[in-house]
Amino acid sequence: MRSVVWRRAPLAAMLMVAAGFCVGCNPEFTRSEYDHGVVFDGAGKEIYKVEWWRPKGAKEPCPLAVRLEDGTELDVTQFASPKLMRDLGGRVRNRNGERYDIMVQKSGATFWSYYEKGELVAVGVNMNGGRRHSNKITFDGKTVMLPTSESDLFKQAGDPRSFRRWKGFP
Repeated sequence: MRSVVWRRAPLAAMLMVAAGFCVGCNPEFTRSEYDHGVVFDGAGKEIYKVEWWRPKGAKEPCPLAVRLEDGTELDVTQFASPKLMRDLGGRVRNRNGERYDIMVQKSGATFWSYYEKGELVAVGVNMNGGRRHSNKITFDGKTVMLPTSESDLFKQAGDPRSFRRWKGFP
């Protein structure tokens, strides 16, 4: 009887450690939504990603302009051109008929443009792991330096139209 208990003890200990690890790694995420489809995402009170999705039925261009740490500048002209995105080293991913995106990794950032029927419908820029305040994002006359803290985002961009905080993975 004693040998059976000891054989199960390592398995039980591993399960307890794994459960504790998973509970401990359950981060808190945030999403701040601004006008014109601009959204900032973060985890653990660190904001590291901005996205723009064209609001349904809207025809307005992408309002984002990005200046990466290495001086690379991106705006609607670059984001809207699959050729210019490929010239920056981008690769086509997730092709599904007339929908596809092009992703580029450069200067510690990952950015992408999403196209439907040849039109730009979404842009994303992820600075996770970048040096704090090293990349400049401009939209609607506001400038945000990413990555940044949640409180600095609100100081730089103002109060969001909507804000959401949740635990666990989206």
